[in-house]
Amino acid sequence: MHSCQGQCHCGNIGVEIQLSAQIHSITAQLCRCRFCRLHGAMWIGKPVHSLKLEAETAEHVQLYFDRSIDATYLLCSNCGTVASVLAFIEDKMHAAVNSNVLNLSPDVDLDVLHCQSHPNLTARQALRQDGWINEIDFCPELQRRIFTGVKEEKRHSETLV
Repeated sequence: MHSCQGQCHCGNIGVEIQLSAQIHSITAQLCRCRFCRLHGAMWIGKPVHSLKLEAETAEHVQLYFDRSIDATYLLCSNCGTVASVLAFIEDKMHAAVNSNVLNLSPDVDLDVLHCQSHPNLTARQALRQDGWINEIDFCPELQRRIFTGVKEEKRHSETLV
């Protein structure tokens, strides 16, 4: 098992991934949604075995809920870095990590896959379920913040319908 760590620009959000393959054999996905294009995010999901997310100060982790694609982005409110994206599918959390936050040596050049736009939620969820990480470990403060925020957003979005 191989490990790779990283963090946002200021170091508030920390990530660690465990993979069965070497990092240079991983393909990052370049999402074509507006949010990911504006933030330059390149996502890594499987074959990552697990993802660990930590925060020095959980209050400085901003949650951005994108209802149009049913996803929650984790951003650092100190430095603006997008570290991860999360989605609940069938009551199970799935995630991808932004490859730009990983501490990769300069000689690692990830292959990039340009993702196709998926026209509906069912197609997006199937892709996430098959291609995203489903073993996620959060520090307790961050887990509380994420799950409380997601629950509140879900309750808010249901009142809009």
